[in-house]
Amino acid sequence: GAPLTRFGSSSGISFSAMVRPHDKAADADAESLHTQTRQVFVVEGGANAAATAEIAEQILPIWQKRWKESLPGLILVHERLHSCLVDHLRLRILDHEPVLIRPGQSQSLADSMHAALDGGATLIAGGRKSGPLDWQPTLFVNVSMTSALLQAGAATGPVLAVLRTAACNPTSAVLGHLTDQSLEVHYPASDGA
Repeated sequence: GAPLTRFGSSSGISFSAMVRPHDKAADADAESLHTQTRQVFVVEGGANAAATAEIAEQILPIWQKRWKESLPGLILVHERLHSCLVDHLRLRILDHEPVLIRPGQSQSLADSMHAALDGGATLIAGGRKSGPLDWQPTLFVNVSMTSALLQAGAATGPVLAVLRTAACNPTSAVLGHLTDQSLEVHYPASDGA
């Protein structure tokens, strides 16, 4: 795969871009190019459990900037921090107002979420329509790499999936499964890391 280059930022999150080639015919316009990018957040095992609240606070604003137009976001978190981070994310997502999505987007978003559930994913927060074009931000765990949510053609919308990483399932192996997508990779950190 393409190498990752890290860049620092004033928010404490370092940012990496890893662009993988994909079908240019499918990307005929700028909006299509934008929707083919998946935001990925890598939370490495060096942070402590107490720092997960701060890490959640860093991830959500970045994800929210493009959650209506991008492929579902993905957080790769070391297994030691998984439960704590999911708890912090769940509370913040449940507290968020519904998101207005584009007409025609609702059915494909519902289909992708149902397919994820059928594939064994667990819905932790959100996932409900609250109006014709209003969706609650959604948090999934236990999403498999073959899930409809993680495929290049997944519906766009305010969906975030959290996957555990460990020695037997390292971050590089997970990213290697996303070979047909352009990725925007972020490395949140905390002062307590």
